[in-house]
Amino acid sequence: MKRVRPTQPRALYSAFSRRHVACALLCVVSCIFVSFNHQTFVGLTALLAAFPPCLGYDEPAEPTQPLLSGSVCRVRDSLDFLDPVPRAKVTLLKRLAIAKDEFSVGPTCHINNGDEENVPLFAGQFHKTLPHDKFGQVDEDAYKKLQECIFTSDINVCDDVPSGAKKNGAKLTNPLGGTAHQVAGADSDNIFIPTPDSLLSERLAAQQSEVYWMALARDIPFGEFATNDLIRLAAENLQGLPAFKGLNIPRSKGGKIDPVTDLFRTTWPGVTTGPVVSQFMLSDFLIDSINVTPKADPLTPFTDYMTSFQPWLDVQNGASDVDTTFDSENPRFIRNGRDLATISFRDLLYTEAFRAALILFTQGALGGSIGPYEEAERQQGFATFGAPHILTAMGSASSSTRHAWYQKWQVHRMLRPEAYGGLVHNTLMKNVITPLPDSILRNTELLNRVEVHNQKMNGDGEKTFLLPMASAQGSPTHPAYPSGHAINVGAYITSLKAFLGFEAGQRCFPDPVVSNNEGTERIPYVPSGREIVGECINDKGKKVDGLTYEGELNKVSANVLIGRSHLGVHWRMDGVYGALVGEVSAVRRLQQELPGLAEARPNDDLKRKEIPPATYNFRLYSGKMLELYGANLYKLDGKLCEGAFTGDDFCDEVQEDDYESFEHIVEDLAKFSLHTEL
Repeated sequence: MKRVRPTQPRALYSAFSRRHVACALLCVVSCIFVSFNHQTFVGLTALLAAFPPCLGYDEPAEPTQPLLSGSVCRVRDSLDFLDPVPRAKVTLLKRLAIAKDEFSVGPTCHINNGDEENVPLFAGQFHKTLPHDKFGQVDEDAYKKLQECIFTSDINVCDDVPSGAKKNGAKLTNPLGGTAHQVAGADSDNIFIPTPDSLLSERLAAQQSEVYWMALARDIPFGEFATNDLIRLAAENLQGLPAFKGLNIPRSKGGKIDPVTDLFRTTWPGVTTGPVVSQFMLSDFLIDSINVTPKADPLTPFTDYMTSFQPWLDVQNGASDVDTTFDSENPRFIRNGRDLATISFRDLLYTEAFRAALILFTQGALGGSIGPYEEAERQQGFATFGAPHILTAMGSASSSTRHAWYQKWQVHRMLRPEAYGGLVHNTLMKNVITPLPDSILRNTELLNRVEVHNQKMNGDGEKTFLLPMASAQGSPTHPAYPSGHAINVGAYITSLKAFLGFEAGQRCFPDPVVSNNEGTERIPYVPSGREIVGECINDKGKKVDGLTYEGELNKVSANVLIGRSHLGVHWRMDGVYGALVGEVSAVRRLQQELPGLAEARPNDDLKRKEIPPATYNFRLYSGKMLELYGANLYKLDGKLCEGAFTGDDFCDEVQEDDYESFEHIVEDLAKFSLHTEL
């Protein structure tokens, strides 16, 4: 068909035309109809798209010179198999279809642990920066005002929540953030997370014990975990707590917690293999031709905060002016829990994963020859399946923060570990009794050491059982569950693993290192005999002992979320469940985008050499394999599933016997037809 040069339609009218009236009536009728029957959603929008005046053009008119940004063209000088109008229809239908798919997923169930109603004095809730009495119990009216702020999502109501400081107090962090609606991916409220353990539960007590042990062990180098007596005691003590289970807690043979391979780690693939610290956290990275060596100014060694009651209470009221100190004269490589706490305290959420991406680019593991372009001879990726695409996918995953904020404020409003430490202290000192489990109140092996440690930190020898914090202000001023850091890094690393792919993820990370015990230099990693030795694929395609890219990426997530526990601001459940929310969030975005990529379109010409359609094939944190084929089709651990990915525990299984071939399944469910049929 012969193309016509672009014409400029009449985009503006001095008065309403019959076209506007017709469009308005059609839109009103459609909206009324959709409100009664959302299943006709796409069909009606197709009707709108088929009525050309409603897309913003009328009969051809003389072009306006010069063309303006608001100019609308029926045809244009673009070498595109879709002319402007059909392409606009495709875009409209795709975006509406994505919205409909997301609508079909929810509403997602969110159940809190009931503590807000069942535990007196809101003891199990987050109320930092609000007024408290001399024992740290929140003013009930002030907390109810916070509830009103959250329920109304009114910025002015929230600004009237009382402060525990007389002036210039600490501010609540974004209680409105989770109410924002997402324009891509899952909406802020539409990803599931398990109900957190309740204040009086045995498992929360066990997690608090782990955070106490982390605080006591902050300055012990990971290289000494095999021989240090305190580390051995921590592993044995936690191992003896019946409720310290699940939550991706690694266990060795016989259910033991090995100080070297299990303690303060997760069970994700590769995380218990080799050193604690990810190679991505220890490797130099190149940015804008600047070579960066990852030595950081650590939190001041052997210095903890909030170990005396009045400073602890000041922080709860938002009235503390104590500053966190750093050892700026002695930058260090990561060698212990305090260093992991430092990184997770001063990062910008995205930065650890961004460093990992830069290292993968530099090493040639990621770039324009990944995915479908790995087999291409005359082309490589860039805007799609190249660095811009990968970094955009990672950056877009930052919207996962809103999933965290919805859960934090709108659903759970859970206290922080430092507040739990206050309850332990007040109960043991008989100030205010909270019926916490005996498994923590009578854990003398742990609490005697907390008492001695705190007396050493307190210049006057004050006796407390408070949780020693690595930073002066303790936790951020938003609720604990889930961890925003974990959700974000969980999403970022999931995006990286998706582009890297499972097979490439099994390649060896070259020349692994560890920090020496002083943190002053990196030394080659040589297994000591106590670590789990993993296997990877070398440059010659042979399986050898080593560390995989996949495992070291998983360690980045683990280092960040466990680092937040070393800091003292999160329990394990905040991190491991948070990372899974981030994982789902990232997968949903990838699912929605995939059908719009030309590389993912199925090929029809079977007579010529085929570059396979692009999919994402990688391993989830749980160890299950996931392959994405399109918006509504994926394979989870060998099962073919229909619909949006909601987690590794659910699959709406496709009945493959109902189809002639896998290609027919893709054609029916993966939603690629919008590319070609208009």
